[in-house]
Amino acid sequence: MKRGKKAICFIVAMSTLYSAGVTAYADDKDTNKIGIATLKGEIGSYDYWGENDSSNYGTVINASADLFGDAQYTVSWQFPDNDEALKIHYLRIDLESTDETSITKIYYPNMEITVQSVVMDGVSVSYQTGENSIDMECTANDTVTTRIYFVDQWNGNYQDIPSDVTVTNEIAITFTIQNLERATDAGTDHQVQTDSTDQSGNASTSGTTTSSSNAADNDNSASSGAGESQDTDTSILYGDVDNDKEHTIRDAYLTLKEYASISAEFSASFFGATKTRADVDGDGEITLQNAYLILQYYVKKSAGFDVTPETFFPAAKQSTS
Repeated sequence: MKRGKKAICFIVAMSTLYSAGVTAYADDKDTNKIGIATLKGEIGSYDYWGENDSSNYGTVINASADLFGDAQYTVSWQFPDNDEALKIHYLRIDLESTDETSITKIYYPNMEITVQSVVMDGVSVSYQTGENSIDMECTANDTVTTRIYFVDQWNGNYQDIPSDVTVTNEIAITFTIQNLERATDAGTDHQVQTDSTDQSGNASTSGTTTSSSNAADNDNSASSGAGESQDTDTSILYGDVDNDKEHTIRDAYLTLKEYASISAEFSASFFGATKTRADVDGDGEITLQNAYLILQYYVKKSAGFDVTPETFFPAAKQSTS
């Protein structure tokens, strides 16, 4: 009973603190965003290729996903004006960076992407990722990006969603990104030359795509970059769940959210270094205790107490002992 009361009090406290800090944290949150995932393509007579794109057609309510690090993300479309079954002609997800870099193997050589579900009108459809359907170094429109392809009826290249599947009002795709920790900045030497790219992303190239010899496209260069790519305890800042090098209320909130998701028997979204940073008590699980400890640390630090992760979090103490 005491544990239940503690959990209820903690959740209430988290809700209060998080609500109070949302406005103040908004600007910081934007600076932590490394990219955005957007669903693009053509379904029936509806086209969507990005916000304010001149090729968009029909009323599509697009919900993109802001990318902050290793986590589970969902992107979706809604067709509020539609009342008939729509055939999927072309469908993909683009992962686009918010700065001059790219969310690709060039900068994140250990990045892994797993598509977890494709849901049409609230029902999961049969789906299996094709061998070449996730392109982590796609050259198109004078940029390099990561694309997850699902259907390409125009060129016949991808048919990972069965051809007889249709959608009427909503499509939602959930995927997980792991190891989204930048291993090098050498990728800035990466050069792209393209002549033309059609709307579906099939590029006609006249030049070459090259990268610096120091770019993290091999194990040696990856291991010489940021410690996160190695996922070792000595490089972990415990309690800094979103890896922004600060301890904020958002770290506790994200941990609580992950715990609640797991408790409700949804798939875990913390992997690798993210899970290690959140598991501040070092028991190998994401629990209510982890979120509680991170919140305690945030409160004490904000109040001016002389605390450090190494003296406060059990996992950090273990890693330095």
